[in-house]
Amino acid sequence: MNSLSKTRGFSLIELMIVVIIIGVIVAIALPNYRDYVIRTQRNDLKGYMQQIGQKLEAQKLIKNSYSGATLGANSNTGSATFPEGATGNNIRYNLTLGPDTTETTMTNTWVLTATPNASSGQAGDGVVCLNYLGQKYWSKGATACALTTTSDWADN
Repeated sequence: MNSLSKTRGFSLIELMIVVIIIGVIVAIALPNYRDYVIRTQRNDLKGYMQQIGQKLEAQKLIKNSYSGATLGANSNTGSATFPEGATGNNIRYNLTLGPDTTETTMTNTWVLTATPNASSGQAGDGVVCLNYLGQKYWSKGATACALTTTSDWADN
């Protein structure tokens, strides 16, 4: 028996077919994974915003006013970042706290707005808003809050 007649291994055609199949799988999976990461980070933000909202409501019960409220444990202002303490490109959202459009001070109202950081993966995802009435708003690509009694955080 001739030892050359038995070949082992893969032909170039077989190898190319495997590479093409892997390429198709990656082309399908990568965008889905990216969308999943964006959605997960937005959901983390929503939970954080609800925690802030609960703290604001606790202050209202104690002081009968939202005045003087601040964002985050390390912040003494009406602005913060998410995740808390993040810097540079690690900042996913910039948060601001202020009165709603009907007032000039935060005595009786507040609106918490999270704007995606332009240099993060969340860029272009849309603002996320929460107010003192528990109204929520998010819409993909939105640049301003549109809080109503029917607005919500549902992925649309």
